[in-house]
Amino acid sequence: SEAGKLPSCVHHRDLWDVLMQICEEEDILDDAYELERDEGPDELLEAIQEVATPKAFVETMDFSPHERGRDVLLITGVGKVYPFVRAHDVMEAAQPIIEDIPVVLMYPGVFDGRTLKLFGRLEDGNYYRAFSLL
Repeated sequence: SEAGKLPSCVHHRDLWDVLMQICEEEDILDDAYELERDEGPDELLEAIQEVATPKAFVETMDFSPHERGRDVLLITGVGKVYPFVRAHDVMEAAQPIIEDIPVVLMYPGVFDGRTLKLFGRLEDGNYYRAFSLL
């Protein structure tokens, strides 16, 4: 295998790439600058969140087919998509689809065994069936 290349059983999805794909498909990127300039950042955030829903993330990630006992899903880009979408919302929406394979979520924050704090500061108050790899 080539250096730096993931094995075929590891399905990697970067949430920022997924967000950009959703925004391109919804044709929102061309108007983003004008919307923020004219209406403000809150309106831009709202417009993006209307199309980049957790369900849209899961549908766009499309990591099927996958094989139970062999495949792993690696999710990166959590910090890059904040505040457009929260990791727990994507994980919750994906649960019915990925319940049969392990998921490694690269999370830029602190996990205390029960909750996560994004960037070590923003507590989301959600429970994760998770554990730290490091």
